[in-house]
Amino acid sequence: MGGHHAFEPGHEFMILTVTQMQEAEGRLFATGVKAEPLMERAGRGIARAVDEFFPGRGTVIAFVGPGHNGGDALVAARHLAAMGWGVELRLVGRERFRPLTEKKLGELGEIRPPGACTTLVLLDGLLGIGARGPLRGDIEVAAAEMNALRLDRFARTVAIDIPSGLDGDSGEPYAGAVVADLTLTIAHAKAGLLADAAIDHVGRLGLVPLDQIEACEGDAGARLIEPRHLARLLPRRVFDTHKGMAGRVGIVAGSRGLTGAAVLCSAGAVRGGAGLVSLFVPEDIYPIVAACAIPEVMVRPVTSYLEVREATLDVLAIGPGLGAADDAVLGLITSSTIPCVIDADALNLMAKSGLGSLAKCQGPRLLTPHPG
Repeated sequence: MGGHHAFEPGHEFMILTVTQMQEAEGRLFATGVKAEPLMERAGRGIARAVDEFFPGRGTVIAFVGPGHNGGDALVAARHLAAMGWGVELRLVGRERFRPLTEKKLGELGEIRPPGACTTLVLLDGLLGIGARGPLRGDIEVAAAEMNALRLDRFARTVAIDIPSGLDGDSGEPYAGAVVADLTLTIAHAKAGLLADAAIDHVGRLGLVPLDQIEACEGDAGARLIEPRHLARLLPRRVFDTHKGMAGRVGIVAGSRGLTGAAVLCSAGAVRGGAGLVSLFVPEDIYPIVAACAIPEVMVRPVTSYLEVREATLDVLAIGPGLGAADDAVLGLITSSTIPCVIDADALNLMAKSGLGSLAKCQGPRLLTPHPG
């Protein structure tokens, strides 16, 4: 995903199935809580998120379906209008509007007509997480209009809870599903939003918290990791810290025509907090890499990758841009006693040599997912 963002600090991205989310809502409604205050808070959060992501305050076109997602879109439109946005409505299936959605339409009041602007945002309030099956009828037509506006007028599409036409559990998009640039999932992330098949429809993922909707213990099989979670794992550094006190990372990367991978990988290690970063490259590309690497990285030429074993390191990354890696790389992978991250072309080399090479490794190994 392009990134995750909670619009109130301290909230967790719990991942629920559609059924778990519906059960959580049912438990809340059983206590006497009504849907309307939740819709008001969700709509206000959606408006805040849109205004944060698109500060130009141009025009928003709200595509309003008959269900409660349509009601969320109408509440968001009301708040955006109060913030200074121009607002247009596309009412889809008006004859099927649920009573609360119809009520929110009546509360919209006077809205400022769109003016000339460069920012056009589309709000997808057509369908919610409970919808199943292919898009049909007026919903299908409205989704097609949204996707066309996104391409023809470079509009930005914001999906409310889930892009219409996407399966909330599997993440599989039906034909004509809405393509969103930002999906604002409400209360908790839905499992389908994290599926590989959903990436090009979900876009960036944001959370609009609703504290009242609580998941039961054990409902969430996973949580999304944000930078704030990882930051807690890093030790606090004293003020006189120097690079020798913050870990020694070795990187084996790069080959002729693939020098950029080595440069980017080493820069990422520095950016991630590594203290002393050594980049080991073949002698024939040393001048190129040394000229391109950031100053903090020490670029070291080697005639054989087995020489890396002589360096004092805490961890080793092997693989980015290695090209057709030779047996010396495999020897380094199996014989190094320190933890190693195996990536890219180093994975290809291990795949060719079989699982037996992994069994021979003398230290911990982390294998990264990598497309073929």
